Amino acid sequence: MKNMILNILYKYKAIDIKIINIGKSNILASYIIIVSGNSSTHTKSIFKNFKKELKNNGLYKNSFYSGKNTDWNIIDINDVIIHIMTKNLRSYYNLEELIENYEN
Repeated sequence: MKNMILNILYKYKAIDIKIINIGKSNILASYIIIVSGNSSTHTKSIFKNFKKELKNNGLYKNSFYSGKNTDWNIIDINDVIIHIMTKNLRSYYNLEELIENYEN
């Protein structure tokens, strides 16, 4: 699952892909993947195309999407949570540090 997700993200030019293994401390997910887009348009494109790819692979019904905001979108698919964010929002919220501090 994780490799399929990464292939889709690379295909649609997601940047600064960060994979955080949270499986040891969280029963709801094994991984959080945080990616950036160059602009709101880019993040929206990654999000829309990702949903299309999930549908093509028969995984659409097993997923949750939050996609009204083009600057930050969330996809929850099985045991992976994906955050698709603009660079500015990602820098502002710094989820990587928040999650890694929680892990420790």
